[in-house]
Amino acid sequence: MEKGWVRESKSPCVMPMIIVPKKDKSWRMCMNYHLINAIIVRYRHPIPYLDDLLDELHGACIFSKIDMQSGYHHICMRESDEWKTAFKTKFGLYEWLVMPFRLTNVPSMFMRLMNHVLRNLIGCCTVIYFDDILVYYECLDDHVRHVHQVLQFLKGKSLYEVIYLGFFVDSQVNYVDKEKVKAIKSWPTFRSVSECAKFPWGLDGKNPKRNPSRPLRKGHPMPPC
Repeated sequence: MEKGWVRESKSPCVMPMIIVPKKDKSWRMCMNYHLINAIIVRYRHPIPYLDDLLDELHGACIFSKIDMQSGYHHICMRESDEWKTAFKTKFGLYEWLVMPFRLTNVPSMFMRLMNHVLRNLIGCCTVIYFDDILVYYECLDDHVRHVHQVLQFLKGKSLYEVIYLGFFVDSQVNYVDKEKVKAIKSWPTFRSVSECAKFPWGLDGKNPKRNPSRPLRKGHPMPPC
């Protein structure tokens, strides 16, 4: 409430709330909006493919990563719609004044906002995936100028607050962050076809697009168990 993100509510619509840990050991509030999500009309803004983003970085050798803190909370809820986001706690009933996590259309709306704010830099020195911004280039002087431009664009829209999308990136090849494959290396031996299908094929240390064991897609044969 101190940040102006939520307020007390008298909404007839109440959703459960849980607290989940984040990478930095802080906590994130998550609501179970599956009932209201089922009746919301979907807004389908195009989401970029990860392979396309990584291909765009080929040849670059200087990178700066900007992670939008509390990214979704930079977008306000439409007035008169706040009651639809109400959630319960042991202290009472509250509703969101900004976009909450787990509400459908929020990722697409945020992606649309970021594409609009940084549209002049996308494709030449910047790639965006939701609240992850990566500025890249070959020349240090130009890179510094591009980073400054990105920050100015974000500041102009009041969006104040390198590993990119779980990949280590250099000018030659992309590798998955070792922290993300630690659990895969200790994955138990398959005992059935269904367990084999659940394995995240392709995340074995390199970009799955450049690896023969890239993730399964509909219609692709299953690797042998």
